[in-house]
Amino acid sequence: MAIRQQALTVVAPVRKDARESLSARLDAAESDVQDALVAVKTLHFARFVLIDGKDGPKSRLAFETNHDGELGPHLEAVARVLAPFEDVLFGAWEGYRTGDLAGFVEKHALPASTFYLGHPGLSVEQIKDDREIRLELQRVLDAEVDANGARGRDGETASSVRSRLLAQLAGTKHWANLATGPVDRGLPVQPFANIHFYAIVIFVIVPLALVLLPIALLIEWRERRDEAPRELVAEDDPRLDPINRREDAISQNGLTHHVPLRAGPFRRITLRLVLWFLEHARQKIAYEGTLGGITSIHFARWVLLDDETVLFFSNYDGSWEAYLGDFVDKAHFYLTAVWTNTKWFPKTNALIFGGAAKELTFKRWTRTFQVENRIWYSAYKDVTVSDVLRNALVREGASGDMTEEQARAWLARL
Repeated sequence: MAIRQQALTVVAPVRKDARESLSARLDAAESDVQDALVAVKTLHFARFVLIDGKDGPKSRLAFETNHDGELGPHLEAVARVLAPFEDVLFGAWEGYRTGDLAGFVEKHALPASTFYLGHPGLSVEQIKDDREIRLELQRVLDAEVDANGARGRDGETASSVRSRLLAQLAGTKHWANLATGPVDRGLPVQPFANIHFYAIVIFVIVPLALVLLPIALLIEWRERRDEAPRELVAEDDPRLDPINRREDAISQNGLTHHVPLRAGPFRRITLRLVLWFLEHARQKIAYEGTLGGITSIHFARWVLLDDETVLFFSNYDGSWEAYLGDFVDKAHFYLTAVWTNTKWFPKTNALIFGGAAKELTFKRWTRTFQVENRIWYSAYKDVTVSDVLRNALVREGASGDMTEEQARAWLARL
């Protein structure tokens, strides 16, 4: 049975009497909270973020997770391991009652408008087990090479090498994980099988876009005339120091971005339409390790708040510069379609052209509305998206029969 990965987002006002001290208290608890979250076996990534609200700066606390399985058991585990920090974290929310995290979440959780998964169907425990399996197979193979040379045993086929490697794992702690066979990841068998989605695109979305395009061009023209001067931060702006200090501590990073919508109902409607399209395209097409050609994103999502602002969470591999560079090179059409509806976004044409393709301005705009992660957690800090998918294929290929060509490809992944 496939493991379902889900996203939890809670954004709620901070109690007035907690606002002044909350920032320092989060900093003080950061390391201990990260250590405690290791015990939540269903947790991939998590973060606590202070964001601006209607009632003044840093007046809301956001808590988000990417997790396996149903929300109830996940919340029980989170509440249990974070009980020593409940007053600092969840107790800072207005209306929170001690010991009632599940009840508070039920009232305040927000749905993701679109939720991208880089390795769907693979649980935290499976990802960790797959890594250990591949490393052990690699160790055995390296020992074979050291004993027999790079060419291996004379005349031996890839299939026999594979069989011998797996035999050496029999009886080890890794064998039980291999013996279960491939895990059902719940991936679509054929990305173009769902004809209903494409019928909607052809007969609804395309005609609607043609109708909206003249309206969009008129609105863009008026906004360019009336828009206030943009105040984008420079890369060396000292206001970015807290964000810069937290980035690149490990091989992964977490981006939190919070930006107001442009005024007017057209922007709200357009944004919801674009996010709907991206979510359904993700489910039918971009479901296995790539988002618009970007292969470094573990999880990402947009969340619409009730004060006409948009939150974006992303957990990704590598540096911020490389990640934003991938956005510009490979996914600027999608990102422009979303963020052109927000404040100070680089100028676009017809909703999708320009915008995120203007690399320097796009990066400055991103930094301007980027928010510091006060506490950020990753369950597998040294495993990239490519590693996760590679390791899963190694484990899945360790069961059953293979042709010689398949065996060679399997060995090449070790």
